[in-house]
Amino acid sequence: MGDARSAAQALVWADRLAPAEVRHRPTAREVAAQVARCADAAATLGRGPGMA
Repeated sequence: MGDARSAAQALVWADRLAPAEVRHRPTAREVAAQVARCADAAATLGRGPGMA
């Protein structure tokens, strides 16, 4: 994966904007899972919306 931290920030932003799209679409869930596996990005995802 390229820039995992930026991907994590984009996911947090997308979750804030359209949470159902990120949480329920299979493709979005797979991307979130891949980003969460990257140690550098996992902390960004763990902060939740509004904290990144």
